[in-house]
Amino acid sequence: MKRILIFAIALTLSIPAVFAQGRKDDGWKERVRAEKIAFLTKEMSLTSQEAQSFWPVYNECCDKKDQAVRNVMRTYRELEKAIETNNGVEAKLNAYVKALDDREGLETEACAKYKKILPAEKVAKFYLADEKFRREQIRRLHHRENPGANSK
Repeated sequence: MKRILIFAIALTLSIPAVFAQGRKDDGWKERVRAEKIAFLTKEMSLTSQEAQSFWPVYNECCDKKDQAVRNVMRTYRELEKAIETNNGVEAKLNAYVKALDDREGLETEACAKYKKILPAEKVAKFYLADEKFRREQIRRLHHRENPGANSK
């Protein structure tokens, strides 16, 4: 019963992101995100109170990271154009490197926020489970694209 309650809370917290999705992507991102929330909740053994505190902070941190990645890609494209036109390369290079630095600092910030909400052991479980989930998604994608590939 406790796991069902935690899963329901996690699913409820992910619903606003479904409606915030502005572009058509057939919902695969939200399906993966819901799977990830359920997986992480289980792996971290979050109580319902912990889940209520953790997921809004997690979502905020993910949004910041997504924005930082978009900024890196934007500045990358601008740097490419600057090189092609030989115009403003140094300024675009500086902007790109700053975007990279900004992106890298977000994980330290996120970890500090997580540790204010959860004990260090659960934060550690979060990072391990997050990597485990990422690797599983890569494995699934690989096997879907290479159905004849042998599994190890």
